[in-house]
Amino acid sequence: MSGGLLLLAGSYVAYYGWWELRVLDGGATDDPIVDFAASLQIRLARAVDSLTPLAWLITLATLVVLTLISRRVGAYRRRLD
Repeated sequence: MSGGLLLLAGSYVAYYGWWELRVLDGGATDDPIVDFAASLQIRLARAVDSLTPLAWLITLATLVVLTLISRRVGAYRRRLD
């Protein structure tokens, strides 16, 4: 799953670089993929900006608990093998 996300992000970065080169050469600046990514970035930035300190604390605590549970499950499975 992480490899797929990395491939998707890398593909977008390559496409964006190609788009930038076209724009520098005087090409059209309108591009639906770049426009979509920009609007998505704005929406995500606003969502992150709207989080309160309590929401950040809950998110951090949830990630810590999930990490600890994952480590315990992994240790338990290694003992079974």
